[in-house]
Amino acid sequence: MQQNLKQIQETRLIITQKLQQAIDLLQLSNLELVQKIEQEMVTNPVLEEVIDIPKSISLEMAEEKIDGTGESKKDDDALLVWKDHLEDDNNYKFNNYEPQENVNYEDFTTRKQSLNDHLLWQLSMTKLPYHEIKIAELIIGNLNQNGYFVGEVDKMAQSLNISSGEVEKVLKLVQKFDPIGVAARDLKECLLIQAKEMYPMDRNLHRIIENHFEELGEKNFANISKILGISIIDAQKYFEIIKSLEPKPGRQYSSDTVKYIIPDIIIEKEDDKFIVIINDDYLPQIRINQYYKKILQKSSSGDVKKYLKEKMDSAAWLLNSISQRKNTMYKVVTQIVEWQKDFFDKGILFLKPLALKDIASVVEMNESTISRITTNKYAQTPMGIFELKYFFIRGMQNDYGEDISTARIKEKIKTIIENEDGKKPASDNKIAEMMKIEGLNIARRTIAKYREEMNIHSSAKRKKLKRNELTKV
Repeated sequence: MQQNLKQIQETRLIITQKLQQAIDLLQLSNLELVQKIEQEMVTNPVLEEVIDIPKSISLEMAEEKIDGTGESKKDDDALLVWKDHLEDDNNYKFNNYEPQENVNYEDFTTRKQSLNDHLLWQLSMTKLPYHEIKIAELIIGNLNQNGYFVGEVDKMAQSLNISSGEVEKVLKLVQKFDPIGVAARDLKECLLIQAKEMYPMDRNLHRIIENHFEELGEKNFANISKILGISIIDAQKYFEIIKSLEPKPGRQYSSDTVKYIIPDIIIEKEDDKFIVIINDDYLPQIRINQYYKKILQKSSSGDVKKYLKEKMDSAAWLLNSISQRKNTMYKVVTQIVEWQKDFFDKGILFLKPLALKDIASVVEMNESTISRITTNKYAQTPMGIFELKYFFIRGMQNDYGEDISTARIKEKIKTIIENEDGKKPASDNKIAEMMKIEGLNIARRTIAKYREEMNIHSSAKRKKLKRNELTKV
């Protein structure tokens, strides 16, 4: 026998509640976030709503134990996180927006976007060859209401006269779209996609889903821990992580109910600058109840202490996640405003092409995170109320090297049609020729596509409608 020292690199399990909760909160709309907070206040007794209480008083309460008891800060992590949440950053404006008296947010309603619409929008933001776009559209059309791919790769390849590998390649791309886990073929693949996205370095988590899924369902933690060389406690924690993943990623888009719009963001112009304000005035202001904090300090019961500590941690994670949501939204919207400032000044003709990856690279986040932040989030601007996704738009370059958005191209097409001779409407070919004079080389079929998206009839039908109008006169 021989003793020696060796270094082993391994990935160990880290507490992931904060990450999971932050991701969940990112994709919630305003009303959904209010419901989430109200639900947490019902289930977590240490949370309470603050009614018109100055921030300085809340800070005093949060600091009471840290400065007055002499106990270790390690036991008070939850309160420290809450203290951090209360500390304001001068770069952000929270809870300071007073709505104009003539604005009634209940006047603004929206139908919930379908999963199909949400995925097609992300596809439009992805630069792919034309044939791959068509494959992706077919894949998206073969998803059920829970977001699972119900088509067959081989049959799809045969119908398109391409290889199965090409379809598989595009399927893997669609599976990276938001919501995470969409376009999976079964539950195991769905959860594995989410695990690799949310915990990319945790190989043990991936192995459990890939190779020990059935044992996990049977809660055979002893065997899993033996094979992977981890403790039974860690195996149980992995089980809890997997339970927290979304088994039906498409269900959040299944409801078609009408929702009221409360803008998440207010964009105002002050002098020559645009100011981004986080509109969270409608949110319940919550804090950790000091009564339970004192019970935690004085109680001699181990069970009581354990219960209250868990609830304190849960409350602190919620508060911290809400704060992170605000900060992340602020960073993203600030970059959107910077990119599209000509639009806010001059209108739709000055909307520039913008892709998810353009913002993602600046704020150092991945594209799926940007997609979550901009979905079901609305901004009140000097130009009106817009969903944040509105500002992401494809485009092209004209002959002079200028980037032109599809919105601007559509507006030009609309203007040409509005000013055409009613007796001789401009055909799609004619419009393409007129656009070419302005340096825009757009195919006739693209003109037709944009025209149809704007619900504008073909030249033949426009001429017929005009003739009927004249006949009635």
